[in-house]
Amino acid sequence: MLSLVRRADAAEVVGIGLELAAGGWGSRRIADFLGRPVTTVRGWLRCFSGRAGQARGVHLFAGRAG
Repeated sequence: MLSLVRRADAAEVVGIGLELAAGGWGSRRIADFLGRPVTTVRGWLRCFSGRAGQARGVHLFAGRAG
């Protein structure tokens, strides 16, 4: 039986990728910066761009309180 292990990226890494994409970075540049495969980054961006329209009325704030 063959089993493939998928990398489980931390929410922080995915979040950084999404922030960079929102800042105009392309998937290849983000992948290079984060050390992840381009296909992984594209998957994140597709997943979250498809859900962006469902998040109406939700406001996201990035940064630290204090």
